Amino acid sequence: AALQDLPPAEQVRAHANAALACAHRGDADGAQALLEQATDQAARHDDDPQAARALAALAHNLAAHLRESPARSPQATALMIEAATRSRAAWASVGGWLEIERADWHLAMCHAAAGQGEDALVHARATVAACEAHGADGFEFCFAWQALAEAALAAGQAALARQARDAMAARQAEVTDPGFAAYAAEQLAAIDARLG
Repeated sequence: AALQDLPPAEQVRAHANAALACAHRGDADGAQALLEQATDQAARHDDDPQAARALAALAHNLAAHLRESPARSPQATALMIEAATRSRAAWASVGGWLEIERADWHLAMCHAAAGQGEDALVHARATVAACEAHGADGFEFCFAWQALAEAALAAGQAALARQARDAMAARQAEVTDPGFAAYAAEQLAAIDARLG
């Protein structure tokens, strides 16, 4: 079937694997072009929440892939921030507080990975504030504090990083799922290693 014959969400999703493949190959231009096309497809169907959700997922996955890349070019770093920003914008239009909070978490982590501490702090604080406003569980709070610790480290604010780290550790004790608990412990250890 031709792309235009697919449902809007599928039209957006059709760009996802190709965008990730480009990012994997180090072709930031190609990944950026596919992100633009997916964004255009979603915008053409802005009355369809599934299309916006598909864009949010595609942009998030692209940003996450770039965040985990060991040797990111400046162009790939810019694309990582752009993709995380678009993911948050898409969730803001169709998501609940939890999706928006997690998108802020990811933006904080991406800005921190890029060494943009001040920008990271803005999104990390939004993440913690959302958890406080909505009475989030220990799991959600654990990672909100992780974002604040990472942001503070990127901003060179050691005292704030240590405070956030301690708050994260307190909440980590509430995480009951074994897989999530192990992941949280790993993330806490990574922060501790950098705090020294």
